[in-house]
Amino acid sequence: SKTKIGLIGSIYFVGWVLASFILPRLSDIYGRKKIFLVSLTGICVMYTGIIISRNVDVTIALMFFLGCFSVGRASVGYLYM
Repeated sequence: SKTKIGLIGSIYFVGWVLASFILPRLSDIYGRKKIFLVSLTGICVMYTGIIISRNVDVTIALMFFLGCFSVGRASVGYLYM
């Protein structure tokens, strides 16, 4: 349906907002390099899953986790540099 297709784009930002409260704090506790590498690995896995996904519900879930891992790449990666 059109609602699910519209949810694909907006759920990414929901994951981004939720993870922006968690990942920077975890990077202070466990180290920025570890969180950065885990985030990059998660991004690769999520993109691969989105590419081979044939179900809209699975794509929505993967987009949420992609948004979560993207915080690690963007904000934690910036802090790490």
